Amino acid sequence: MYWRLESFLKAQESRLGATTGAPGEICALRLPQVRPVPAGVLNDDYHLTCDALVRGLQVRFAPDAIARAEMPMQLRGEFERRARVAAGTWQTTLSHLALLDPRRGWVALTFGSHRVLRSLVVPPLLPLLAVACASLARDSRLARALLVGQFAVYGAAALGLVVDSRGALRQCSWSSRTPRP
Repeated sequence: MYWRLESFLKAQESRLGATTGAPGEICALRLPQVRPVPAGVLNDDYHLTCDALVRGLQVRFAPDAIARAEMPMQLRGEFERRARVAAGTWQTTLSHLALLDPRRGWVALTFGSHRVLRSLVVPPLLPLLAVACASLARDSRLARALLVGQFAVYGAAALGLVVDSRGALRQCSWSSRTPRP
């Protein structure tokens, strides 16, 4: 469901010439437009996209492109990968806040909604939503429904850690070592 939503958002952004991110395993760039990625950047693909947008270039999404990527077999490896992606998203988003300038038109709107709000604003508010709903749950059906919904989503995410899309249990290891490819 996440990739369907993400692909839909990227397709709509692309229609506006303002796609705000490209997955690294399938990102194509015109060589004359590529500038070196600064040392310490965690998500070079996202950085390259934002760098292109800052320079006024258009970024497009190709929905028919296909890529295959190796996924970590151990839960720890996947967690480390997702943590790096999340940290890199924060890093690049914060370093490209100039994209919020309203004079950038659709880029400002897509960057603000898809990156800033969704990545930087909403996640820290989720625990506050749970606390607020829990404190109001006794007297409010809406608060109870929101609390149940929030915990249902968290439960589904936890279930997704151990069950793959076919409903089969994943081979999970809680080892402190991640195998080298």
